[in-house]
Amino acid sequence: MNKDDINTLELIADHMMSHKGRKLTSIIIANEIVKDSKATKAMYYMQVMVDLKIVDPIYKPYGDKKLEAIKYSYALDKFLEKGGFVKYMEDQQESEEFTSELNDLKKQNLLLNNEKHEYEKTIREQERQIRNLTKQNLTWSLIQKYWWAFGIAFGLGVLISKIFF
Repeated sequence: MNKDDINTLELIADHMMSHKGRKLTSIIIANEIVKDSKATKAMYYMQVMVDLKIVDPIYKPYGDKKLEAIKYSYALDKFLEKGGFVKYMEDQQESEEFTSELNDLKKQNLLLNNEKHEYEKTIREQERQIRNLTKQNLTWSLIQKYWWAFGIAFGLGVLISKIFF
């Protein structure tokens, strides 16, 4: 809804407030307020007021339950006291902004969770590589530290094989 829609809704509400309980606001009257040759806009505005539950709907008694008129309701007084359609639209915009911000935060949270999982996956892979390198380093470290023992053992083995064979 835009400002023109809000102004029109306010005009219809003012008309209803000036005729409290005495008169129904029909599509014809709403059409005069809307200043539109078609009843579609008037019907739309009346349906908005019905959907907000601030007026009582009057439906055609036959057929497909088309909205015929709206009747004043005390809920309209309360609605207008709380700021009317302008306040309603501000609340709707705040709600949309909040929902949009909430969705943005949810997306950011999802991206951060994905990054966290990728990071954890990388850490696990690096830890596995470190364990493998540690095993290899330990083996080479033992060989470097005790090379002489291997040499002596090999030499003794060759010597013993020559003596006994």
